[in-house]
Amino acid sequence: AVVSTQSTGKSKAVAMLRRALDEQRDLTLRLTNEQEKDAQQRLANQKAEYETTIQRHLGFIDQLIADKKDLSEKVENIMTQTRATEKKLADKIKLLEDNKKVEVKKQREASEAAEKIKRE
Repeated sequence: AVVSTQSTGKSKAVAMLRRALDEQRDLTLRLTNEQEKDAQQRLANQKAEYETTIQRHLGFIDQLIADKKDLSEKVENIMTQTRATEKKLADKIKLLEDNKKVEVKKQREASEAAEKIKRE
């Protein structure tokens, strides 16, 4: 009877320990799953944040490229206008120099004619 009581007590103790072990295993599994879900959520949030930052940077880069293109076009237009203005000024200077040569020639011829008249 004592052996039977001890055996029953040990059986109850083993059953109780198995239940405790099962409960601990379930708790550990549940906590592990919760931690994994939490880690996945943090990872998803971090990824979304990085994607937002990347998109913002890409937008900024696109804006810089567009601004550079606009500035390049403006510089090209200014250079074209400058070349045209320089050509106009060079043409005008040449015209003035040619007119001056003609005028000097006329004055020289008039002066020579006046000298010739004086001598006669």
